[in-house]
Amino acid sequence: MVLSVILFLAALTGVLLALAFPYPSISLLAWVGLVPLFSALKRSDFRQAPLLGLLAGVTFFATVLYWIKIFGYIAWISLSLALSSAFVLFATATWLVMKRYAGVGRFIVIPALWAVFEFARSLGPWGFAWAYLGSTVEHPLLLGVASYVGEVGLGALIVLANLILFNLVDGEGLRGRLRQAAPGMAVVAVLLALMLLLGQRASDLLAASTLDGRAPAMRAAIIQPNLAQDLKADLTNNDSIKALYMTMTEEALRAEPEMIIWPESTLITRIDDESEFLERVAKLLDPTKTTLVFGGVEGVEDRIYNTAFYLDADGRLHRYRKIHLVPFGEYVPMRPLIERVNNMAALVSDYTPGREYKVFEMGSPHEFSTVICFESSQTDLVGRMVREGAKLLVIVTNDAWFGKTAAAEQHFRITRMRAAEFGIPIVQAANTGISGFINADGTIAKRTGLNKRIVLSGAAVLSGEATVYAKIGFIFPYIYLLVAGVGLTLTVWRRENA
Repeated sequence: MVLSVILFLAALTGVLLALAFPYPSISLLAWVGLVPLFSALKRSDFRQAPLLGLLAGVTFFATVLYWIKIFGYIAWISLSLALSSAFVLFATATWLVMKRYAGVGRFIVIPALWAVFEFARSLGPWGFAWAYLGSTVEHPLLLGVASYVGEVGLGALIVLANLILFNLVDGEGLRGRLRQAAPGMAVVAVLLALMLLLGQRASDLLAASTLDGRAPAMRAAIIQPNLAQDLKADLTNNDSIKALYMTMTEEALRAEPEMIIWPESTLITRIDDESEFLERVAKLLDPTKTTLVFGGVEGVEDRIYNTAFYLDADGRLHRYRKIHLVPFGEYVPMRPLIERVNNMAALVSDYTPGREYKVFEMGSPHEFSTVICFESSQTDLVGRMVREGAKLLVIVTNDAWFGKTAAAEQHFRITRMRAAEFGIPIVQAANTGISGFINADGTIAKRTGLNKRIVLSGAAVLSGEATVYAKIGFIFPYIYLLVAGVGLTLTVWRRENA
């Protein structure tokens, strides 16, 4: 096959996978989108495989993450290229496996390779766990599968489905194609049997008692103030912003919530400079013993933190300091070098990362944890909090930076995956949206739209049940790495001995 055709097939994979994400969110395309790349790899040589992976990756990430252009074209192109390294490695390794495995091996090793390279994107201080294939799913049954294998494992299953489809459509004769795909179908059957043996589905987390209102629940009210970024950039607006929060909080109290949640970056000023305002807030809440969670900047000596605060029913202030900071947004890596290339980097302050995974006590079974903004994409971080006792997750975020792009919708769907994985309800409060209540099975109970000023009241229903993934999911990356490593080792050994 001529080079131009296989390059087109690789680019087509990038486009199809991107269309599975918001927007237009045609989730079915994730289940077929890798077929063109597999077809191109089958007809390429080893030197072409990395190029095909790069083209598929750049096309995919540049399309899904088009909103990064808000921070400049250099950031958009650089991030797309950096993330595409996962596609390059996947395509190269997949080419080797496709050439050396004819039976069940390829249906095990290739999905494991995808899981390894996708999970690797979340690692380290530069980790960016965005646009995972698993977050494209919407059907409750598939969300239930995430309670066993997590978002990364769900992505691997989507790759497996693509591989089976590729073998069904790319071969000689119907009987031959069925013979090629049969091992993959057998792998699917074994996985389904294992899930049935391991335990309950995520959809069973919400039992009959939940449906009739007898399950424990935490009543909450979300404040979505819809404050534009340019408004928050002017210190003279600080008093009017504080007045808005007080007014909206008074409105929220009419629903008699146990907790009120403000979004990330509540005020323009540092919270440690707003003791008088906090006293006013505590006085407002004290008669009802309503608690408050809100985000803000905290200064401690010469350090600044992005912090989620919890004002308990007794007026005591607790805090969670953001652990996973956003490169170039909350700190500048390799600052001396970056400032030489772009002097705008000098305008970005370096926040200090937090170190403590917090579980706040609100009376059993209302133990909860908070994460801030993009931290909701970090499965390992949320999993750590769940294993330490969190029964509810509260997310405070400010997605106003991204305007009316798809970023907020993508973020909300990532958040939904944390609920499906760990079987915990989630309440997300966003400055301009999307805010909402997500059930413990990953289904959405209530949500807001973008750029609306609203008080959203609801209940976070506590399931009390831990999913399979919550119990043992932290070992899955090692399993994927072992399977992929052994598979590639045998591939290379077979190649040398061929």
